[in-house]
Amino acid sequence: MDGPFGNESGTWERATLVANRYRIFGHLGQGAGGSVYRALDRTLGRPVALKLLQPGELGEAGREAQLLAQVGHRNVVKVHDHGCSDGLEFLVLELIEGERLDEWLGQRPSPSAILERFIEAGRGLVAVHEAGLSHRDFKPSNVMLAEDGRVVVIDFGLARPIDAFAGRGPQLLAEGTLAYMAPECIAGHESDARSDQFSFCVALWESLTGRNPFRGSDPLSRYRAMRSGPQGSVEGIPRHMVSALRRGMSFEPASRFATLAELLEELTRPGSTIGRSMRRPALTSLALAATFMLCWGLAPESPNIDVAQSDYDPRVDAAMVILESAARRAEDGDGDMAWTDSQLAREMLLESASPGAEAYCEFGKQLIPIGDTLVEGGSYEQGRMMYAMAIKHAEDCGESTEVLDGKKMTARNLDLLEAGVEISDVRADRPRDIRRVD
Repeated sequence: MDGPFGNESGTWERATLVANRYRIFGHLGQGAGGSVYRALDRTLGRPVALKLLQPGELGEAGREAQLLAQVGHRNVVKVHDHGCSDGLEFLVLELIEGERLDEWLGQRPSPSAILERFIEAGRGLVAVHEAGLSHRDFKPSNVMLAEDGRVVVIDFGLARPIDAFAGRGPQLLAEGTLAYMAPECIAGHESDARSDQFSFCVALWESLTGRNPFRGSDPLSRYRAMRSGPQGSVEGIPRHMVSALRRGMSFEPASRFATLAELLEELTRPGSTIGRSMRRPALTSLALAATFMLCWGLAPESPNIDVAQSDYDPRVDAAMVILESAARRAEDGDGDMAWTDSQLAREMLLESASPGAEAYCEFGKQLIPIGDTLVEGGSYEQGRMMYAMAIKHAEDCGESTEVLDGKKMTARNLDLLEAGVEISDVRADRPRDIRRVD
């Protein structure tokens, strides 16, 4: 390989030849997991897009290539080759000449033209899903409008088999772009094709109206907004289309369309013409929202945050989002998962907030009603552990633990009673002594 490619001081931009076959001519952009370059395949004499994986991503090029090779659809970018050169993996993709969908949207095209492009992109996603994959980062900047007329979905760096996360607990790492991410992804839970459907509907809604349907620039505020449903009025769009988009953005995955194909069918049925007079605000929100990528921290496409001037840490919000998930688990009667989520949330919190800090103390207070819900639902042991965690936070914050000590003892005694152990100081009406503490 020519040039200082892959050494400690060199940069990918200075590379000239990869694997003695692909000559780099320029930088195209940043994709999930690596940078993408314009290159020439010297063996076949054709231009290609060469994606070089970031350090620590070994094995990802082969995985992404194998995933893409399963699709083979005109609306999905084609993969030509992948390999490893000097310890750095690369992926060779079809070079698509044209412009990104988000750039085209900035020209304020007609609503009918927008819908047409999205339907084409949606068909590409359907092919991806039918191949058993989930894109996991669908957004306008990951769609190309090719010069040959095709609408092509690109950047499968975060794609996974749909069943890859089945049966796994919440993950500390949530990948994707916050502006289009489904709530289950924000909370670190399982994602599948319905998560892509959510992202597709958010992107289409925003492109048609000029406004993102969910307010909030941080994970917690957006997660809460999603629980309330899409916000804002929509004018000039047929009622059945609005209903379809709202359903596709349902908070619970089970409430969305079973498949994206069903959604596309609804969006293209007779009467789906959008009036030319529809007024749309300038797409400033689109331009801003599309640049925030969430990985419970900052990623290549994130807005620049001056740490010296801001104490904002996304991990605090991430911890609170996961704790909200624990509360929902408790309400659903799943004590084990509620406890698992709360532990995961606390691990995340401790990465960014020290004992006694405001966020740390607030977190401890939020544990108490979750413990109450668990005990009221009969999950006594999990409730006891939740109170114990809350006590630790209260002690670190210099707060009284008297009430919490009583709650913890009540939960312990109820658990023992359920196990058949006689506790002389536990009254029959003890559960009514459990009160929520604000």
